[in-house]
Amino acid sequence: QCPACARYSPLVDKIVSDDAPQFKGLVDFLQLCWVHEGRQYKKLEPYMDEYRAIHTDFMKKFWDYYRCLKEYKLHPTQRMKKELLEQFDVLFKPDSGYFALDAVIKKTIKKKKFLLCVLDFPQLPLHNNSCELDAREKVMQRKIRYCYRSVSGAKASDVFLSIMASCRKNGVGFWLYLKDRIYKT
Repeated sequence: QCPACARYSPLVDKIVSDDAPQFKGLVDFLQLCWVHEGRQYKKLEPYMDEYRAIHTDFMKKFWDYYRCLKEYKLHPTQRMKKELLEQFDVLFKPDSGYFALDAVIKKTIKKKKFLLCVLDFPQLPLHNNSCELDAREKVMQRKIRYCYRSVSGAKASDVFLSIMASCRKNGVGFWLYLKDRIYKT
């Protein structure tokens, strides 16, 4: 690193994201979204009753563990951190007897460091759904329109969606905000 760059520190050193590869190596601490991780298990649709029972039991334990992580965030202790680390290893053990579930568990084990970053930084959220919800309107609009007629149309759409999201987060009516800005009331 050059001396001129050394004086700058990163603005963000922790983020919460899904398992998209573009986020790996971007920051010092990456917390993976537990809701996204849960979706990998939810996708499994076992046909046989035996596998369905194994899957149902695992999902219950998965969300119980998630609730324990939420509790830890409220009252973090070293003892609880140690217990959660041990519980992770017990829950994510690829010996359920259901091959498809075990395959997903093996993938989760590889992400342990990123899923449990919250144990070192309890202030981190366990999911990134609020960010996902912010992007949802834009994605839905893109699906409906398929494309924009011009670059300026795309920019205008982005501006309005951003204003709408900001208004919603601040408890301000979008149309009241626009009226206020237009008529300067």
